[in-house]
Amino acid sequence: MRVLVQIGLLLILALQEGQPPTISVSRKAQTQVDSRGIALAPPIRCDERNNIFVRVYPSGAYGPMPITRISSDGKTVTNLDLSSVPDLPERSSIRDFVVNPDGEVFVLVQGVRANVIVEFRSNGQFVRKTTIEKIGVTKFAVFGNGDFLVLGIERPTNEKPHASQPFNALYSSGGKFLKSIRFEDDDKIQKQAETGDSDVSPNGPGTGNRAVSLGWATTAADGNVYAMRFVSPPIIYVVTPAGEVARRFTVGEGNQIPLGFQVAQGRLLMLLAIKDAQKLSAEAVIANTETGDVIAKYRVPEHFGAALACYDGTQALWLGGNIQGKMGILAAEMR
Repeated sequence: MRVLVQIGLLLILALQEGQPPTISVSRKAQTQVDSRGIALAPPIRCDERNNIFVRVYPSGAYGPMPITRISSDGKTVTNLDLSSVPDLPERSSIRDFVVNPDGEVFVLVQGVRANVIVEFRSNGQFVRKTTIEKIGVTKFAVFGNGDFLVLGIERPTNEKPHASQPFNALYSSGGKFLKSIRFEDDDKIQKQAETGDSDVSPNGPGTGNRAVSLGWATTAADGNVYAMRFVSPPIIYVVTPAGEVARRFTVGEGNQIPLGFQVAQGRLLMLLAIKDAQKLSAEAVIANTETGDVIAKYRVPEHFGAALACYDGTQALWLGGNIQGKMGILAAEMR
């Protein structure tokens, strides 16, 4: 019996050694944002001072919500809305936004017949707006030279009533179309959407293409944009300021759904939900941005309740949880 117990303990230890470590929170800060009855709408962005930018939706709220900026210590909360922007498109709404290292905010505003990118200074002052003459833009990113990478889905036409072809294009800082960009998996993704593949078009053929609409794009310190397709496993395309795809790699495994990522110091940190009918679980994966090779994995604790907000290559900030009824900022070393 003693031998069997010892063998059992050895097996348990061996299994534990093979598992990734659990995220360990080293610091917590309380924000001024209520944690009850709210939802965080992606994306979540950061500037170089670790100010966090996100849209917070109170329960039962309807209509456009402002972008909320939360200081890294959680003590300062300010809102950025579109009320100061003149002549926006009819029935406009915020589709996406990005933040540069200095804290300047670029907002993709979608209207009925036009898309506009609105620029704000770090103090919230309106700077300018740029019209993108393309319908169906869902995501975008800003290169260091001011040019835009725009991502979206072609709108249906009489010839193609169920069009779901992804498009990717480079536009100048003034809104001029410069070139189309091809992602090698887009033909396959289009076919999945048109045939009603549940991973891409869960509501049936021709009802959308969430591989594109739920994607993500961010500009890294190396000057390139990292654009993600929302598939399993997630696909990352690294796009240069010249509009060339420098490389492609996948992160995670085939049973995982991406929940956001950040890039810093040659590392990409991605939060992944694990598709499991028995329970909801998640893990964080750090990958090499040159090869896509996994550097480290971390298990996300149960009831963690926080979303990935910032990453500097060694430490991640997470937004969420509940600290005395307020949302928290949680810091964790992740190398």
